[in-house]
Amino acid sequence: MKFLIAAKLSLKLVQTHLETVQDKMRIWTHYNQAYQLYTYSLPITWNYVQDRPYRGDTKLGVTPPASLQ
Repeated sequence: MKFLIAAKLSLKLVQTHLETVQDKMRIWTHYNQAYQLYTYSLPITWNYVQDRPYRGDTKLGVTPPASLQ
């Protein structure tokens, strides 16, 4: 599954991942002419907390990396 995310560049998570791919993104193979933007897919993981009121507990977890390319 692929989806587009827009985020503030000032976010540390965005800066960390963007620094590693920024030079790779600006080539024509990553340019989408229909949308006039450069695209790049990168699987990432992050910690999350899910409140589950129907069970009366809180679930802590890490998202599994999804293969996006």
